[in-house]
Amino acid sequence: LQQDYRITGKGIARRDGSGWQMLPNKSAGAEQNRLFLAVLQGDSSGLQRDFELALAGDAKAWKLTLTPRSLLLKQVFNQINIDGGELVQRIELLETQGDSTVLKMHDNISDQPLSDAEQHDFAE
Repeated sequence: LQQDYRITGKGIARRDGSGWQMLPNKSAGAEQNRLFLAVLQGDSSGLQRDFELALAGDAKAWKLTLTPRSLLLKQVFNQINIDGGELVQRIELLETQGDSTVLKMHDNISDQPLSDAEQHDFAE
């Protein structure tokens, strides 16, 4: 199952047959959006508000462990593990119900111009 999402500071949009549809900001997805952007942007101050941070390794191979501070986040997550080097490579969400989600970021590149198709996809 493939789904395309556009995550920006304005919120999360999901692409369907008619184009990009914004998801409701009142949903749990809005908080996930904020956290996801903080992770990908390396916004440690944003993450420290909600989590205890433990960093190990060096710039070439590091691991950041996030342990929830707030009661709300503690109800959802036991821990979030983020692995990376120059860029984030893996995000693991360990949920309180025993489920886990792993996001693997393969073939990441930065500072590359967007293709015409990508520019179209990200246009708002």
